[in-house]
Amino acid sequence: MTRSKLSRSAIGAALGTAVAISMSMVTFTPVFAETLPPQITWTNPIADGATFTYGAVPAAPTCTATSEDPAVVLKCDVDGYSVEVGQHTLTPMVSTQLPDLTWGAPEAVTTAATSYTVEAWKLKGFYSPVKDGKITRKAGSTIPFKFKVYVDGVKEKDKAVVASFLAQPVDCTTLVAQGAPVTVTSTHKGFTLKYRDGAFHQNWKVPAVKAKGSTKKLAKPCYDVRMTTQDGSFLQAFVTVR
Repeated sequence: MTRSKLSRSAIGAALGTAVAISMSMVTFTPVFAETLPPQITWTNPIADGATFTYGAVPAAPTCTATSEDPAVVLKCDVDGYSVEVGQHTLTPMVSTQLPDLTWGAPEAVTTAATSYTVEAWKLKGFYSPVKDGKITRKAGSTIPFKFKVYVDGVKEKDKAVVASFLAQPVDCTTLVAQGAPVTVTSTHKGFTLKYRDGAFHQNWKVPAVKAKGSTKKLAKPCYDVRMTTQDGSFLQAFVTVR
């Protein structure tokens, strides 16, 4: 090889190395076509900002999603529907069908979200002899718990509105629970939950503080009495046993 050929080879090799190094330092930024968010269509929609009373919430709406590209297949599901008391947001969750016909991870379309509120029922009580949520009674005596329930402004008379009525024994000072709660009910005449004179009535016999078959008295507990309606609302009374 002549000197001139050797020089040209060396120069070519050097240039090749320089180009390779230069290319390795270049950052390529891919350019994606701008895509528009999917078009959401609601079926049986719930109006944004609507308010409902518990028990009167419409059925869950459904949604469909379409793309600007007719070749793209989309699936739309609704997230956030609830009939419970509180504020809820319905958000379309859109998934794209992949080439293998499976569905990609759903993405929230927050621009099409709507919100609504579920309001609780109105409770009144407990009435006298319970005063300011407190009452003191001897063990074995009867306490009449009287209350009213209003649903959408209408006074309820159906006992089914009551979900539970419990008396939790607690330490009178620390209020720490002492054992399992007692159901505020009885099979004795006049003790079961009734509706009369415009209100619900539940008579409850305060448990005795003497062990059965024994003369030894048990420690006198207090009771956290709570009546809970089907919507989760409740009335509460603190019973001191003397």
